[in-house]
Amino acid sequence: MIQVVCIKWGTKYGTDPVNRMYRAILRQTRAELRFVCVTDNPAADFDDGIIAVGIPAFRVPRDVLYGGCRMKLAILAEGVLQDGLPTVYVDLDTMIRGDIARLAAEVEHHPEAMFMLQNHFVPWWRARPLLKPMLGERYYFGNSSLLGFYPERFHFIFDDFNRRMSVPPDPLPRYLKSDERFISYAAREHVRVFPRRLAVKFAEEYMAPVAEMEEVRKRLPWVVARRRSVVAITFVGLDFKPAKLAALKKGQVVRYRHLSHRWDHDDFRDYWLGSV
Repeated sequence: MIQVVCIKWGTKYGTDPVNRMYRAILRQTRAELRFVCVTDNPAADFDDGIIAVGIPAFRVPRDVLYGGCRMKLAILAEGVLQDGLPTVYVDLDTMIRGDIARLAAEVEHHPEAMFMLQNHFVPWWRARPLLKPMLGERYYFGNSSLLGFYPERFHFIFDDFNRRMSVPPDPLPRYLKSDERFISYAAREHVRVFPRRLAVKFAEEYMAPVAEMEEVRKRLPWVVARRRSVVAITFVGLDFKPAKLAALKKGQVVRYRHLSHRWDHDDFRDYWLGSV
């Protein structure tokens, strides 16, 4: 059995993105699945089969947690998830394109690891065990839109966050300012990243400084093969939220920071429309 978890709180997202993700995962895997949504409204209209779990108590006011999406650390509290299962956390703005059991298999192969989405191209997390005396508390800064872990190995992250924030230092260290920074910091001895053949950010995989560059790159055989293999694509940035993605027209140029892309992904759009 594998375990998949997402989190939903407040009014930014309704139940549709949760149900859409659950249905997409079911369509594409044969693995026995335990799907958990950690939420401030367990009575919401979730699909049958989704286990709704209330957000556990933090030792800081809830409004403090909204900054930096630190509420996400709730998934690491003891008792929220079932221990002993390879677990994949997925943000609601991540599209499932393949069998999520392939992500869980990475966790099973490295049970000591906290998998994150690649954030820096230089994979210096690989060298940390060798360079530990030199690196001290420096950490590889991963992206938490996608995580893979065994829950029982990382309850300490939730506990440590609460301990540090019960009397927050002034000024607040950078690693306490967002969920992904704190996970990267607290689990720095265990961080790995999912390979790009399994998980990518849309901006890094599909966008380029000039849109025409992507038109060339997408035809390269190794790029075609990698994109066919990808299980999960995360959409980062305000212009790539589900409602906006569902409204994109073919040929429309979209931008993120210094990158651009000429939209030609009707299948992506249909995913966010809920028609696939």
